[in-house]
Amino acid sequence: MKKNIYFFIAFLFIAAWSYPVHAQEKSNEQKVSDGTEQPKSIMITKDVKENIFFGAAENITASSKVDGNKTVVYEAGTVTLLPGFDADASQGGRFTAIANPYIQPEKKIAEITTDISEEIVVEPTVSLSPNPTRDFCIAKLNGSYSGKYVVYDLTGYRIDQGTFTDQQEITIDASLYPAGTFIVTFNIQDRIINEKIIRL
Repeated sequence: MKKNIYFFIAFLFIAAWSYPVHAQEKSNEQKVSDGTEQPKSIMITKDVKENIFFGAAENITASSKVDGNKTVVYEAGTVTLLPGFDADASQGGRFTAIANPYIQPEKKIAEITTDISEEIVVEPTVSLSPNPTRDFCIAKLNGSYSGKYVVYDLTGYRIDQGTFTDQQEITIDASLYPAGTFIVTFNIQDRIINEKIIRL
């Protein structure tokens, strides 16, 4: 009988000693698995000027500006970008906002990415009308440009010239040209454009 009591006491002692260890281990596992180490919510109002990752279990709300040459990631259950938020990608930076299913696994991950884009350069173009003409010819440009033009006959002799400043249309008076075909050379933004005028 006494032997059984000793065994029972020893069992209770071992169980009492091991319980806090197992409970602590389970608690640590829970911290890792359910994401409780993440802040619940983050409000970002200051400009972000470094490469950085922001993570939250539920929501990130931002009205900040992200520098153009930085890589910045916002990752949370939901990411809300308020008026005033700006991610400048002109210097090669990258901003990524990820709605990650921490709390609601049925939600799909949504990603919004702003990358640097190539600068689009519009080249000047010229069209002449009416052409052929008996008097005036209008050179229409695809924007407002400044430059000059020179009119040559087919032997290369210069018969007319002019300049223009911030114009979309240039009037060329061909009424004094002899009948024939002429080359009009436009110099716009260091680009040479050659067009033909036919004088009737």
